[in-house]
Amino acid sequence: MLRHFLRTVVVAIACVLCAPAAMASAHAVLDNSVPTSGATLEETPLQIVLDFDETVESSLGYIKLFSSSGKRIQLPAVKADASDASIIRVVPPTLAEDSYVAVYRVISADGHPVEGAITFRVGTGAVSNLSSLIATALKDSETSLAVKVAMALMRLISYIAISVVLGGIFFLLGTDVPRKALNRAVVLAGSILGLCTVLLFSLHGLNASGGSWSQIANLSIMRDVLTTQVGEALFARVVVSFLLVCAVARWGSSEKEHQQIAKFAAVFAFITLPFTYAFAGHAVVDSPAALTVALLALHVAAIGVWCGGLLLLFFIADIRTTSIVEWFSRRAAVFIAFVVATGLVQALLLMDGISNLTKTSYGKALIAKVCVVGVMLICAAIVRRRFYESGVTRLRAVLCAEIAVGLVVLSMTAGMVAASPRPMVSNAPFSTALVQGDVIANITISPPRVGESEMHVIVSPPNGSLDPVLAIKARFSLASGSVPPIQTELNAVGPNHFVGYIQFVYPGEWKVDVIVSPDANSEVLYSTQVKIK
Repeated sequence: MLRHFLRTVVVAIACVLCAPAAMASAHAVLDNSVPTSGATLEETPLQIVLDFDETVESSLGYIKLFSSSGKRIQLPAVKADASDASIIRVVPPTLAEDSYVAVYRVISADGHPVEGAITFRVGTGAVSNLSSLIATALKDSETSLAVKVAMALMRLISYIAISVVLGGIFFLLGTDVPRKALNRAVVLAGSILGLCTVLLFSLHGLNASGGSWSQIANLSIMRDVLTTQVGEALFARVVVSFLLVCAVARWGSSEKEHQQIAKFAAVFAFITLPFTYAFAGHAVVDSPAALTVALLALHVAAIGVWCGGLLLLFFIADIRTTSIVEWFSRRAAVFIAFVVATGLVQALLLMDGISNLTKTSYGKALIAKVCVVGVMLICAAIVRRRFYESGVTRLRAVLCAEIAVGLVVLSMTAGMVAASPRPMVSNAPFSTALVQGDVIANITISPPRVGESEMHVIVSPPNGSLDPVLAIKARFSLASGSVPPIQTELNAVGPNHFVGYIQFVYPGEWKVDVIVSPDANSEVLYSTQVKIK
């Protein structure tokens, strides 16, 4: 039975490995927008268009538009582009002459919210320092700490529950064990898993849309969640958990038909439940997706059987016999090897190698997890030695330490789901207004990250009228002095509105000098610092 069971698992994983790979990154990043961030327009834009570097889900996202005074302008719901799922758009109402901030929030394919902002100006409206407005708008759209804590708790409980489910199925199908107690444990754990997943489904809607607790049972949000890949994976997990509970509850029936149905449901759940985790996280959007999904499913299955088996041995005395413990101990070594190998390979694929290992919370959590797994291996060696010395009589006490460390591993695994495996950068543009005499220079750099950035400089006096300036140029240098000044010419695109491009080659604090030439015989210097990520 065990050989047939494992062969079925291998075949299912092979099918996933043969699926086509999808090219994607860890999180969506805004590539460009219409209007361009920092642009000055003669009239209201026909549309606000955001183009990301990968597919995004807009059903739970939004674009919020604010004037320079902080007043919100009502917009219709965002729409995905009919031919390109990486583009979203919205039609704004007629706008007064002013400066504006468009704050956006979309969901990347791995279920994580992506937010940022662009700025633009309509007509000869006031030139304002929009930095504080951008910061306030982005902060207001953040997911509340309570929702994040609730999601982390539900993830942890669901990981413990699926571990007991997988461990119980492994015992039931792999060896001759007292079924009554194990059936009850699998039914209880499956019920808890289904309930936690339902709560995660609702919380995901709040996290993705930036909603409040009052919207946790909002049917509209739930329908939107169901259209996302994460929502589909969570829904599948609930269905499989429900079917498993119903089938295993009848496993003890004397009717042979019920027993066969229960065995089929158990094998089906053992294969599919780990994949519902793989399709609800980072693995599904990385490349090659088939490999990363299969690795994560194997990782969840291996760590689930290992930790779940320990929990069952600790709490169910009927299966803590010499023969069963020895049977599980030999197989646990294989699962431990799978946990380590699949975890490391998958993490290196997600992080594009080891260079990002210490730059992200995901990488740091991975390092900690590897260390804790090492401690767990030491505990396992102690448990194994105690077992061979005194059998099962003193085994329960030493199992406690291994289970405690195992719960720490599950906690880290749950936390890593919410962390990005690659360094994240802010998509909000840098914007500041500098004053020399009675002339304001509004400077916008978008995006403020390594690579090519677009710079807008708009020169205006407080009363809104100014003779055209002759030229504007900009000079960039690392504040540390390790990079010599880089100079670029800006081109006029409107009345006292200049645009240029700069390549930021290193992250850090950069000094930006803007030299405005009102005429051929004079220059005005504006200086600021911008943090490049």
